[in-house]
Amino acid sequence: MQSKTKYAVLALALLLAAASEAALAKDSISVTVNNATGSPVIVNNGQAVGTIQLFYTVNAYQFPIGEFATFDVNWVDNLGSPATNYGSGIAFNLLQSQQGGNVELSPDPASFTLTAAGQSGVSTVTVSITNDNEGNPPPSADGTDLVGNLKLDAGPKVGTVTNIQVHILLAHPTSCLKVYNFVTDQDFAVGMLSTTNMTVPANGAKAGKVTGTQPGQYSDNVLIANTCATDQAFDLGIVLDSSFTTNPSGNPGNAVLGYTAAGEYDTSNFNVLLSGTGTGYQQNLCLQNVSVAAGGSFLATVHSKVKDNWPQGSLPADGSFDFSASLYQNVNSGCTGPLDTLAAPNPATFTLPFTINGN
Repeated sequence: MQSKTKYAVLALALLLAAASEAALAKDSISVTVNNATGSPVIVNNGQAVGTIQLFYTVNAYQFPIGEFATFDVNWVDNLGSPATNYGSGIAFNLLQSQQGGNVELSPDPASFTLTAAGQSGVSTVTVSITNDNEGNPPPSADGTDLVGNLKLDAGPKVGTVTNIQVHILLAHPTSCLKVYNFVTDQDFAVGMLSTTNMTVPANGAKAGKVTGTQPGQYSDNVLIANTCATDQAFDLGIVLDSSFTTNPSGNPGNAVLGYTAAGEYDTSNFNVLLSGTGTGYQQNLCLQNVSVAAGGSFLATVHSKVKDNWPQGSLPADGSFDFSASLYQNVNSGCTGPLDTLAAPNPATFTLPFTINGN
């Protein structure tokens, strides 16, 4: 019984001590985060005991290595009661804990000297994705969450109730850029072609060469519908079959035109885009920095034809013309580098069988 009474007295003493400490709260640091690049979701405003969390998402099949994002840590030293005696100054440090992983947090500045309540400051934190201490890259499994923790510490005289935690989630992308490649006649009167015909005379001065086609002129078309939640930009590279050339070719004129419109179109209604005013790309088959708004579509048309007097022996041996289009992730890259992982199919291809008539 005496033992229980001692425990009760001890518990009461602890409660009174805690209440007294709360009533005589020391100066404390309040923290907020803003100016964050990379569009993170930020949770907790830092005004209560806990952790500010920044949640980033990488839509890719692997994490990019290098500098990833930045954010500002804004802090203010709040007056307590009784006021803290700062003496010659108290160090306030921003230090990463659990170093050696795949997230590196680099604050600048990383340390401040506190001299009085009411003092405030800003530190810019650079977030980098790195290989680990053994040189291993981050895991590439879908849903991998990389975590880095930033400890805010002003020592025992000034309360620092908030730390900062950065999450970087790897989300394998879904194909929200829908790509269609198809060939029509140049005037879009016939619609999508399923076959075409070559005229190759057996006799005369042009024997063994293509002298005519049905239809006479073609349009290789690339349609891209952006079903992503955000605007998308890319380089678009278009490849005609080796038996084809743009029309016109080698002289002034626009063989390539680009059309944009709101709405998500496909091959069944692409001709709606043709009612707008096209942007001329001359005879360029690499369209750089093409931008398509979320929920919008882009159509590139390439007026083309079989090369003049093209030898029958140079026609594809398998009896089909092959066309392709690729979307490149890096804009203004000259249609080089990695393909855009949000596009499918990528490359987009189209096969046009042909027959040969002689006379």
